[in-house]
Parts: sequence; C-alpha cells; structure tokens
Amino acid sequence: MGFVEKSFSLDTRGNILGNISIMSGKEKITDVISKSYKDTTCDWIEVISHSENANIMAPYVQLYFLLKEEADLLIKYKEEVDKLVIEKNT
Repeated sequence: MGFVEKSFSLDTRGNILGNISIMSGKEKITDVISKSYKDTTCDWIEVISHSENANIMAPYVQLYFLLKEEADLLIKYKEEVDKLVIEKNT
C-alpha cells in the first residue's frame, strides 16, 4: 500500500509531459530544464523553495523523490516476500 500511495501522491507525469512543447523565449523549456539539472553545484531541494525556476524544476525533483521512495519500498516488499518464502519452507 505504501508503494501505491507514494506513486499517486508524487505523480508528476502531467507536469513533466506538459513541458515538452512549452517555449521560454526562443528556447524550449526542456532545454532550460536539462541545463538546470546538469548543474551539479545546485542543491535542487534547497533551490526549489527559493528559486524563480522552482515551478519548472519542482516536478523533476519530485520525480526523483518518487523514484527513490519507490526503490526503498520495493526493497522492503522483497524482504517481506523472502520472509514468507522462508516461513513456508520451514
């Protein structure tokens, strides 16, 4: 249930897919985003709350958290399945 709840609560597909055709001046917004997230000196978690680009970058940061949370939940799920297998074999 935790996996499903997190998946729905952090779903940013609409925002991310909606950015594909948007332009920012003469530049595609996806190019602006690409340049932004390649900047490894930025702490996007901190920047999101203070940046003028927060509305642009927020879905991507949220997607990162979703993937990280889902990976952790999948590990827990596998551990629980492994426990059931051990219990069944004893």
